[in-house]
Amino acid sequence: MKIYPFTIPKPPHQNITIQIDKVPEFYDRYHQHEEIQLSLIVSGSGQLLIGNNVSTFSKGDLIGIGSNLPHLFKSDGKDKQSHMITIFFLKNGFGTSFFNLEEMEVVENSFNYIENGFKCANPSKEIKAIFTSFTTNSKFLNVLGLLQLLNSIAEFQSESIQLFGGLSKIPKNQGERLQTVMNYVLEYYANPIKLEEVSNKVHMSKNAFCRFFKQRTNKTFFEFLSEVRIHHAKQKLITQLDKSVNQIALDCGFNSISNFNKQFKEITGKNPIYYRKSASNYLN
Repeated sequence: MKIYPFTIPKPPHQNITIQIDKVPEFYDRYHQHEEIQLSLIVSGSGQLLIGNNVSTFSKGDLIGIGSNLPHLFKSDGKDKQSHMITIFFLKNGFGTSFFNLEEMEVVENSFNYIENGFKCANPSKEIKAIFTSFTTNSKFLNVLGLLQLLNSIAEFQSESIQLFGGLSKIPKNQGERLQTVMNYVLEYYANPIKLEEVSNKVHMSKNAFCRFFKQRTNKTFFEFLSEVRIHHAKQKLITQLDKSVNQIALDCGFNSISNFNKQFKEITGKNPIYYRKSASNYLN
């Protein structure tokens, strides 16, 4: 699994790379690359990790990922096809001073958002149209389209986007270890997971692994594991209405309903029953 860091394939002297993914599942390995990434989810859903933050992605989401910010998309397999339009570019690809020009001050907020990662669950029709145009435009029009897109992102209100962050560039050998751990947690979160088995997977003692994980993510391993389980529980509470809260807690790896309720409220600010009711009312 030595795919860290990841290199974006692109022709020489090309500052903007457009990538169209139409696959059963998105590339699901924890990785980072120098290029800034802006992605529109056309179809598909699943788990999203940006930095040390656990979230989800679904149809219509706009996702921004800063340079060398580790991330992964793990499709949940509910859709026959996962479709994403992605723009890769370097901030200094147009010259080191281009975005420092006075005329570019209007897009400064967009880079502040992108640097640590963001998700917008309901971008405007204009933003979606820009992404669609990238697939047929000339290189010149793609540059104009990127500037339009950055301008639109800069105008986001803070309440309209989810901001991430909390994790910086990771050296290659440490990245491979984190990749192994996070892939394992996303795959087996519903099972009992012991610290010893996880630390063995990356050939570290339990104490050394705990220090390593906390230093690299600013979270303990079990805090991260709880976040993954709670995010799965949030989805199941909305989509599996025939199951009780107790059963969903068990399905997501919690063997104590009291611990589940406590962790759920700490992470979401709501108890599971209220979350299910409020989400159902919103969807209806």
